[in-house]
Amino acid sequence: ALRCVSRANRTGMRLAPISLLKHQTIAQLADLAADADEPLVEEQEVVTGPTPLTPAQLRFLVERKTPDVHHWNLSTIVQADRLSPTALRSAMQALIRHHDALRLRLWREGGRWRQEIAGLPAALPLESHDLSRLPPDEQAAEIERVCTELQGSIDLGSGLLLRVAHFDRGPRASARLFIAVHHFAVDGMTWSVLMQDFEHLYRQAEAGV
Repeated sequence: ALRCVSRANRTGMRLAPISLLKHQTIAQLADLAADADEPLVEEQEVVTGPTPLTPAQLRFLVERKTPDVHHWNLSTIVQADRLSPTALRSAMQALIRHHDALRLRLWREGGRWRQEIAGLPAALPLESHDLSRLPPDEQAAEIERVCTELQGSIDLGSGLLLRVAHFDRGPRASARLFIAVHHFAVDGMTWSVLMQDFEHLYRQAEAGV
Protein backbone atom coordinates (compact mmCIF):
# COMPACT_ATOMS: atom_id res chain seq x y z
CA ALA A 1 0.00 0.00 0.00
CA LEU A 2 2.82 2.40 0.86
CA ARG A 3 4.57 1.75 -2.44
CA CYS A 4 1.38 2.18 -4.45
CA VAL A 5 0.45 5.42 -2.68
CA SER A 6 3.97 6.82 -3.04
CA ARG A 7 4.02 6.18 -6.79
CA ALA A 8 0.46 7.46 -7.25
CA ASN A 9 1.20 10.69 -5.40
CA ARG A 10 4.22 11.38 -7.59
CA THR A 11 1.99 11.24 -10.67
CA GLY A 12 -0.52 13.67 -9.18
CA MET A 13 -3.09 11.26 -7.71
CA ARG A 14 -3.80 12.01 -4.05
CA LEU A 15 -4.31 8.70 -2.26
CA ALA A 16 -3.78 7.49 1.30
CA PRO A 17 -2.87 3.92 2.34
CA ILE A 18 -6.31 3.48 3.91
CA SER A 19 -7.83 4.18 0.49
CA LEU A 20 -6.41 0.93 -0.87
CA LEU A 21 -7.99 -1.01 1.98
CA LYS A 22 -11.42 0.57 1.72
CA HIS A 23 -11.62 0.77 -2.09
CA GLN A 24 -10.13 -2.35 -3.62
CA THR A 25 -10.82 -1.90 -7.32
CA ILE A 26 -9.18 0.37 -9.86
CA ALA A 27 -12.52 1.97 -10.67
CA GLN A 28 -13.18 2.89 -7.04
CA LEU A 29 -9.68 4.27 -6.58
CA ALA A 30 -9.97 6.30 -9.79
CA ASP A 31 -12.98 8.09 -8.32
CA LEU A 32 -10.84 9.13 -5.34
CA ALA A 33 -7.84 10.37 -7.27
CA ALA A 34 -7.58 14.14 -7.29
CA ASP A 35 -6.77 16.16 -10.38
CA ALA A 36 -3.06 16.21 -11.18
CA ASP A 37 -3.00 20.02 -11.06
CA GLU A 38 -3.87 20.05 -7.36
CA PRO A 39 -1.03 20.16 -4.80
CA LEU A 40 0.01 16.73 -3.57
CA VAL A 41 0.73 17.71 0.01
CA GLU A 42 -0.80 20.47 2.07
CA GLU A 43 1.68 22.74 3.79
CA GLN A 44 1.99 22.02 7.50
CA GLU A 45 4.24 22.87 10.39
CA VAL A 46 7.07 20.52 11.28
CA VAL A 47 5.72 17.77 13.54
CA THR A 48 7.47 17.59 16.93
CA GLY A 49 6.79 16.34 20.44
CA PRO A 50 6.38 13.17 22.51
CA THR A 51 5.11 10.01 20.85
CA PRO A 52 4.42 6.62 22.49
CA LEU A 53 6.72 3.68 21.94
CA THR A 54 5.27 0.99 19.70
CA PRO A 55 5.03 -2.65 20.89
CA ALA A 56 7.84 -3.57 18.47
CA GLN A 57 10.08 -0.85 19.91
CA LEU A 58 9.38 -2.00 23.46
CA ARG A 59 10.25 -5.59 22.55
CA PHE A 60 13.50 -4.41 20.99
CA LEU A 61 14.49 -2.16 23.90
CA VAL A 62 13.25 -4.17 26.87
CA GLU A 63 12.37 -7.78 26.14
CA ARG A 64 15.17 -8.65 23.74
CA LYS A 65 17.82 -6.87 25.81
CA THR A 66 19.68 -5.89 22.64
CA PRO A 67 23.36 -5.32 23.57
CA ASP A 68 23.80 -2.14 21.50
CA VAL A 69 20.44 -0.53 20.75
CA HIS A 70 22.10 2.34 18.86
CA HIS A 71 23.74 0.12 16.26
CA TRP A 72 20.83 -1.63 14.54
CA ASN A 73 20.76 -0.13 11.09
CA LEU A 74 19.70 -0.72 7.54
CA SER A 75 22.19 0.58 5.00
CA THR A 76 23.05 0.66 1.33
CA ILE A 77 25.69 2.09 -0.95
CA VAL A 78 24.79 3.05 -4.51
CA GLN A 79 26.72 4.37 -7.47
CA ALA A 80 25.89 7.24 -9.79
CA ASP A 81 27.67 8.94 -12.68
CA ARG A 82 27.85 12.28 -10.88
CA LEU A 83 26.17 13.67 -7.77
CA SER A 84 25.60 17.30 -6.88
CA PRO A 85 26.43 18.05 -3.20
CA THR A 86 24.04 21.02 -3.33
CA ALA A 87 21.16 18.89 -4.62
CA LEU A 88 21.97 16.19 -2.05
CA ARG A 89 21.73 18.70 0.79
CA SER A 90 18.43 20.04 -0.52
CA ALA A 91 17.00 16.53 -0.92
CA MET A 92 18.09 15.54 2.58
CA GLN A 93 16.51 18.63 4.12
CA ALA A 94 13.20 17.80 2.44
CA LEU A 95 13.45 14.10 3.35
CA ILE A 96 14.09 14.82 7.03
CA ARG A 97 11.27 17.35 7.13
CA HIS A 98 8.76 14.97 5.50
CA HIS A 99 9.67 11.70 7.26
CA ASP A 100 9.17 12.44 10.96
CA ALA A 101 10.56 9.04 12.04
CA LEU A 102 14.01 10.11 10.87
CA ARG A 103 13.92 12.69 13.67
CA LEU A 104 13.02 10.27 16.49
CA ARG A 105 14.92 10.75 19.76
CA LEU A 106 14.89 8.14 22.52
CA TRP A 107 16.25 8.31 26.06
CA ARG A 108 15.90 6.57 29.42
CA GLU A 109 14.10 8.38 32.22
CA GLY A 110 13.32 6.82 35.58
CA GLY A 111 14.26 3.41 34.27
CA ARG A 112 11.87 3.68 31.31
CA TRP A 113 12.41 4.54 27.67
CA ARG A 114 10.88 7.76 26.37
CA GLN A 115 10.51 8.95 22.78
CA GLU A 116 9.85 12.18 20.94
CA ILE A 117 10.04 13.61 17.44
CA ALA A 118 12.75 16.26 17.42
CA GLY A 119 12.73 19.45 15.38
CA LEU A 120 14.72 20.08 12.24
CA PRO A 121 18.47 19.72 12.78
CA ALA A 122 20.88 22.64 12.74
CA ALA A 123 23.30 20.54 10.66
CA LEU A 124 22.61 17.73 8.23
CA PRO A 125 24.15 14.28 8.83
CA LEU A 126 25.76 14.45 5.39
CA GLU A 127 29.46 14.10 4.62
CA SER A 128 31.27 14.67 1.34
CA HIS A 129 34.62 12.99 0.67
CA ASP A 130 36.90 13.79 -2.27
CA LEU A 131 38.79 10.60 -3.09
CA SER A 132 39.86 11.64 -6.58
CA ARG A 133 43.59 11.74 -5.71
CA LEU A 134 43.67 8.24 -4.24
CA PRO A 135 44.33 5.04 -6.27
CA PRO A 136 41.33 2.68 -6.61
CA ASP A 137 42.41 0.28 -3.87
CA GLU A 138 42.89 3.10 -1.38
CA GLN A 139 39.54 4.58 -2.40
CA ALA A 140 37.80 1.31 -1.56
CA ALA A 141 39.54 1.11 1.81
CA GLU A 142 38.62 4.69 2.68
CA ILE A 143 34.98 4.17 1.68
CA GLU A 144 34.81 1.10 3.90
CA ARG A 145 36.42 2.96 6.81
CA VAL A 146 34.05 5.94 6.59
CA CYS A 147 30.95 3.76 6.18
CA THR A 148 31.89 1.63 9.19
CA GLU A 149 32.48 4.76 11.27
CA LEU A 150 29.15 6.28 10.25
CA GLN A 151 27.28 3.05 11.00
CA GLY A 152 28.58 3.18 14.55
CA SER A 153 27.89 6.89 15.02
CA ILE A 154 24.08 6.69 15.06
CA ASP A 155 22.82 7.56 18.54
CA LEU A 156 19.15 7.17 19.49
CA GLY A 157 19.40 10.26 21.67
CA SER A 158 20.69 12.58 18.93
CA GLY A 159 17.36 13.23 17.22
CA LEU A 160 18.58 12.05 13.81
CA LEU A 161 18.50 8.38 12.92
CA LEU A 162 20.34 8.48 9.59
CA ARG A 163 23.81 9.08 8.18
CA VAL A 164 24.72 9.84 4.56
CA ALA A 165 28.10 10.09 2.86
CA HIS A 166 28.95 11.16 -0.70
CA PHE A 167 32.21 9.92 -2.22
CA ASP A 168 33.64 11.72 -5.27
CA ARG A 169 36.01 9.26 -6.97
CA GLY A 170 37.13 11.60 -9.74
CA PRO A 171 35.88 12.48 -13.24
CA ARG A 172 36.58 9.01 -14.67
CA ALA A 173 34.90 6.97 -11.94
CA SER A 174 31.34 6.77 -10.72
CA ALA A 175 30.43 8.42 -7.43
CA ARG A 176 29.24 6.49 -4.40
CA LEU A 177 26.45 7.38 -1.98
CA PHE A 178 26.20 5.63 1.39
CA ILE A 179 22.96 5.74 3.40
CA ALA A 180 22.39 4.23 6.85
CA VAL A 181 19.13 4.50 8.80
CA HIS A 182 18.31 3.07 12.22
CA HIS A 183 15.70 0.32 12.24
CA PHE A 184 13.41 2.46 14.41
CA ALA A 185 12.91 4.84 11.48
CA VAL A 186 12.61 2.30 8.67
CA ASP A 187 12.03 -1.40 8.06
CA GLY A 188 12.21 -3.79 5.14
CA MET A 189 8.86 -2.61 3.74
CA THR A 190 9.35 1.14 4.10
CA TRP A 191 13.01 1.19 3.07
CA SER A 192 12.16 1.18 -0.64
CA VAL A 193 9.66 4.01 -0.13
CA LEU A 194 12.28 6.11 1.66
CA MET A 195 14.86 5.49 -1.06
CA GLN A 196 12.37 6.32 -3.82
CA ASP A 197 11.45 9.55 -2.05
CA PHE A 198 15.13 10.44 -1.65
CA GLU A 199 15.80 9.85 -5.35
CA HIS A 200 12.70 11.83 -6.36
CA LEU A 201 13.66 14.76 -4.10
CA TYR A 202 17.21 14.71 -5.43
CA ARG A 203 16.06 14.83 -9.04
CA GLN A 204 13.72 17.73 -8.19
CA ALA A 205 16.55 19.63 -6.49
CA GLU A 206 18.92 18.94 -9.35
CA ALA A 207 16.34 20.25 -11.82
CA GLY A 208 15.72 23.32 -9.67
CA VAL A 209 12.06 22.42 -9.01
